[in-house]
Amino acid sequence: MDARVSHTLATPMARVENSAPTPDFAAKKPRRWQTPLIATILGVFTLLLYAPTLRNGFVSLDDPVYVIDNPVINQGLVWQHVRMAFNTLVTGEWHPLTLISHMADVQLFGLNPAGHHFMNALWHAFNVVMLFLLLKAATRSAERSAAVAALFAAFPLNVEAVAWIAERKSLLCTAFLLLAIAAYGWYVRRPGIARYLLVMLFFAMGLMSKAMIITLPCALLLLDYWPLNRFDLPTFDLPTGGAATPANWSRGVWLLVAEKVPLLMLSVLSSLITTRAMRKYGAVVSADFYPPVWRAKNTLYSYLLYILKGLWPSRLAIFYPYDAATMPIWKPVLGAVALVTITALVWRYRQKKYLVTGWFWYVGTMVPVIGIVQVGHQALADRYAYIPFLGLFVMAVWGLAEVAGRLNVSHITRIAVVCAIVGGYALTSYAQMGYWHDTYTLWLHATQVTSKNAFGEENLAQMLIEKGRPDLAEQHFELATAYLPRWSVAHFDFAEMLRKEQRYQDAIREYQLALAYETEPDEAAASHINLGAIYTQQNQLAAAISEFNAAISITPKNWLPFTNRGLVESTQGNLDAAIKDFAHAVTLEATPKDYFWLGRALEDKGQYDQAATAYENALRLEPDLSDAKAGLARMRAKGR
Repeated sequence: MDARVSHTLATPMARVENSAPTPDFAAKKPRRWQTPLIATILGVFTLLLYAPTLRNGFVSLDDPVYVIDNPVINQGLVWQHVRMAFNTLVTGEWHPLTLISHMADVQLFGLNPAGHHFMNALWHAFNVVMLFLLLKAATRSAERSAAVAALFAAFPLNVEAVAWIAERKSLLCTAFLLLAIAAYGWYVRRPGIARYLLVMLFFAMGLMSKAMIITLPCALLLLDYWPLNRFDLPTFDLPTGGAATPANWSRGVWLLVAEKVPLLMLSVLSSLITTRAMRKYGAVVSADFYPPVWRAKNTLYSYLLYILKGLWPSRLAIFYPYDAATMPIWKPVLGAVALVTITALVWRYRQKKYLVTGWFWYVGTMVPVIGIVQVGHQALADRYAYIPFLGLFVMAVWGLAEVAGRLNVSHITRIAVVCAIVGGYALTSYAQMGYWHDTYTLWLHATQVTSKNAFGEENLAQMLIEKGRPDLAEQHFELATAYLPRWSVAHFDFAEMLRKEQRYQDAIREYQLALAYETEPDEAAASHINLGAIYTQQNQLAAAISEFNAAISITPKNWLPFTNRGLVESTQGNLDAAIKDFAHAVTLEATPKDYFWLGRALEDKGQYDQAATAYENALRLEPDLSDAKAGLARMRAKGR
């Protein structure tokens, strides 16, 4: 590192940029109690604001796989499961520290959702306080730093990240991001290997919580520019043709870039792990489903839409439908114009360094989730704004503070304006928390504030089925499949409901539609298996065998189609084939029922000794299985 660059740094995060002073707490004589008092107020405010979430329960989206139904997590802090967390994928993501965090919650609170919600609120409060302390240390401006932290605490788009238990990963990765920045400030003050390794450690822990922070190396370069002031943008001598000056500017910047290479290597490694995991899980949507042109349109408009929702946070939902196919051209054009215009203005007023850092922080940290790589079927998500909006808050607060200073706006008026904005945010957030009370309320609200929301309609239908109202669920399934005809999951779930209601022809139609659009082998096999079950009930045994054969060809290690095909073969009197299928099924998945059916087929074949062994194996797995008991009794009666 260039010593001439680093020795000028006067605080743990460096001195504030050289600019005309404005009225602020920093202009007064520092008081020792000021910073801890403000930090305490911010932390308590955040916890009180999110206290209503303690009345909320778990929701059906991701909460079961992260906590309730996950055997690696729902037994608490078991050492074996802690180790397994590092080899476990959940919803296509590798984030072992997030899983361990959920284990700790179960250890403390069991499966009482109030405790899990409290921990989410506590992590959010930690992030709020850390943000304030970092900004205060970097800029020496307590008032502006407190305003940014208060906006972050009450921001309505952050409700999703805090009120949703499964989004602990967003809170954790942000906490480690802020800790990494704090360690980086410590390193910048006096560079050394040990301090740099601490930055890498916190960054790695953040990546093991959620990979969204892979942009940290680039974000640190922005912080090098402001508030650390480790380099300046080059100046251009326009009359002489635009030559950059001075020459050593480039050398200093390249040294700062080289400094980030080890962190960048961690980012690349995390990207490879995440991409592989998500593709294995099927979370990454193919370009055939959402073509590049659609993604470009959605990306351009989403950048603008996030800002609009931040300015006026209304009609917030857990899921925003992907409508790029029918999006009018003026929306992405408007988004592109907004991006270019704001970028041009930021460059025009680049002497206000916070504008450059704030704007490119927003644009850059949003890249992993903006939809270039499409994960899931949402157009955007409130939770994705949790980190990126930190840059916009800094732009807004520092910019308005300078304007207020030039207009000689009184200190009391400034505080009143900030309190009014934060209060408005807090009231909106409070209302938004209520929609997270339960799954039905959550999805009902989503369908009310969005249009053509296939995902919302499908989930609302599932909730109505759980409430015993399949008659009401049907119309929502129909809407879901109409809004997104190529969505195989909606067709499959609709078919499941129809099959349970014994509306077999309608169920067959929906299963076939699910197969037409399905790309995941396990899901396609499930459709074939269920179709085979329907044909078996209708005594169309040849058609049933054909469906089970199709399932076996897709997923040869799945025991269920072998079992079902064996049952049909037993009905047809083809005992040799049935015995072969049952025997193979128990090698794949030793279930008591499969051992029982194997025993029955062997008994019907006259192979009584082998049948007795099969019945004994069934009872070993399920001692109360009455059919196996009866079979074994028959064998013993025969002296076997």
